[in-house]
Amino acid sequence: MDNTLNLIEEGKLNPFTLMIELDRHITDSSLFGHEIKISLNFTAKSLDMFLQSNMEEGDEDPMGTRLFQINYFSDMAMGVISRFLSLEIPWQQLNESERTSLGCQLNGLVDSFGLSVTNTSKSIGTTFNTTHVKKHLLMEAQYLKLNLVENSRSKYRFPTLGNPSLESSIVVQELPSKFPRDSAIELEAVGQMIPMAVAEKLFTTKNISKLDGTKRINSGIVTLKIYGPGGEVIKYFDSESAVLVSLKHTRQVKGPSYETIWHELYPGEKPTAIEGTEQCAYWNDSSSGWDTEGCRIVSRSHWFTTCECNHLSPFAVFSKDHEQTPKDFMYELMSIVFSSLSVICLIVTLISLHFLDESHEERNLIGKHMCGCLLVGHLLALTVLDGSFLQLSSRHCEEAAICLHYVFIASFMWMAIEGHHLYRMLVCVFNSGRDFSTIYICLAYGIPLVIVVVTCIVAAIFSDNGYADDELCWLSSPNYIWAFFGPVVVLTLINLVTLVQAMKVVVTVSNKKVKRYRKRIIIWLKGWFSLSSLLGVTWIFGFFYIELDHNFAYAFVALNGLQGVLLFLSRVIFNTQVRTSFKTKCKAMIEGNKEKLKCLRKFNLKRKGRDSETSVKTSPWALGESFSSSQPDANTMTTSASFSSVTSTRFLFFKTRFGPIERRSYTMDQINRDIEKSKSVISGCQPQPKTECENEGLEKAVVGEAQHISVKNIMDSNIWDDGTLPKIPEEL
Repeated sequence: MDNTLNLIEEGKLNPFTLMIELDRHITDSSLFGHEIKISLNFTAKSLDMFLQSNMEEGDEDPMGTRLFQINYFSDMAMGVISRFLSLEIPWQQLNESERTSLGCQLNGLVDSFGLSVTNTSKSIGTTFNTTHVKKHLLMEAQYLKLNLVENSRSKYRFPTLGNPSLESSIVVQELPSKFPRDSAIELEAVGQMIPMAVAEKLFTTKNISKLDGTKRINSGIVTLKIYGPGGEVIKYFDSESAVLVSLKHTRQVKGPSYETIWHELYPGEKPTAIEGTEQCAYWNDSSSGWDTEGCRIVSRSHWFTTCECNHLSPFAVFSKDHEQTPKDFMYELMSIVFSSLSVICLIVTLISLHFLDESHEERNLIGKHMCGCLLVGHLLALTVLDGSFLQLSSRHCEEAAICLHYVFIASFMWMAIEGHHLYRMLVCVFNSGRDFSTIYICLAYGIPLVIVVVTCIVAAIFSDNGYADDELCWLSSPNYIWAFFGPVVVLTLINLVTLVQAMKVVVTVSNKKVKRYRKRIIIWLKGWFSLSSLLGVTWIFGFFYIELDHNFAYAFVALNGLQGVLLFLSRVIFNTQVRTSFKTKCKAMIEGNKEKLKCLRKFNLKRKGRDSETSVKTSPWALGESFSSSQPDANTMTTSASFSSVTSTRFLFFKTRFGPIERRSYTMDQINRDIEKSKSVISGCQPQPKTECENEGLEKAVVGEAQHISVKNIMDSNIWDDGTLPKIPEEL
């Protein structure tokens, strides 16, 4: 540093060389905190050297060349100052007051370079505008002539380029009254912007005047200085709305309105500021702190806060941030257990109403639709209500919120429809027979659809986030939440009026038979109203949870878990018709199983007996053996052997043609008839025609075998007990 100062005094360093050396020297590793002030002094010294050299050269260089040179030199200086702002370690080595002092010095240095450009342009006599954009700094310098007669509003805007809806800006709407209105005036303007990270590093927020100390800067610092025709600074204005300041938020401002959010930031998620805590402030040089006097907020949104002020200063917006807290273990446990229990009960109720309640009346239809809506609602609440659980994007979270809005309003609609249905049954004891099912379905699903569509249209018209603007994937508070609580309040009041009217009808009835009928309806009414009241109370606690305090979440989760349980108790456990149907079906199932088991047992026993007897006592007829135990003569044996070969090959024919062989008692006449019929069958089944001799031999064999059969052997159970002798049909 000392060597550099000696070189400057000896005139061996020109301004451009000095600026290049500063740009090379300013790094975290080569600069200490106490050297920042010295380096800033060298930067200011370089500007003095440049302006001095221009004055010494005089008229040698044209004015246009001099303007180009000063503009180029200013651009180099903004690069050096941006490197100062990007430092981390040297700034940490300084205390708070030193950082604030150096921040003010940097602000004044930027104004000096910008003013040098406008002065050169003014000396030329031509308007000029230049903008230098660096990583941590934006500087704009402009020399202009304003005709106050032609431009009555919006005299000057910084920055002059760019889109006001995408960046911070300052608009001077009305100049002080001391300037003449009948001629054009010359103005010089220098504006600058630094990002929020640099602003928090230089201008601390501990010494905040008239501000909540818990608030943080939530925008970059925007500064504008205007110099009049005589070079005086125009800082204060006559009107309270002369200066319009629009500040873009660095952290999105959104709900909920309470500070603590019960979930940690997942990767990629950015912290948010609490909606309604925004405040415009400016840097007060006299008090070396932030102040709010002379400024007021005129509009705010998620990304912008617009203020009106009566002076020009460095402006910024402050807000309070949400505190990200790890999820409450007890709340998470209650949410999972109760919601899962409710989902299980709703599934069982839906199955019971579908398969056990065979009445198919309108109340059964209403109950099934209501269970279905609540089931879908609980599943969505369990999985997507907290967008951080599945790390949903803002678009998917908004879609989930729309689905939740529709499903839960449909649930309340089915509650109201059931109240109307029960009231109609109570008033009209003898039903007219008209089916209201189609009307009920259209109302239950049509009205919620209209409400959701209107909510989306209103949010689109006002460019708001009607859904998923808070901690949860739900309707945005505090305005759009009434798109749900409004219909809920109306439907709850309708349910209350229905109950009062129903009770009034019961009190006035005198007929005992009608009283007994209506007593059953009143039981349904009480169950319906208790469930609808529970739904209403549940969402009252949900409203308190969203709008006021996290402690209401425990009651909200517990009551939500009781919805499915209470519906299961009222529609299944305490439903006489469902219980009777369940008992009947169980009894019929048991009786049917008994009959099947009995038949199966008989079949197995009979089959077992047949298999054992067949294996021991096989019919001689099927085997083609002799029916007599006595020995035949030689001729008979020859014929019998021939007959045995035929009958053994035809066993399959008898089995398939005549069926199983039953036990029968035979007389001789019957045996002779069966033999004659068998002869005709056998002769008709020969694959090749036999000769006459062969047929005669077969006939003799059959007759010979029949002569050996005795009545005693035929009637003997040892031979014919469940044998295999075929029953020959009469047609054969």
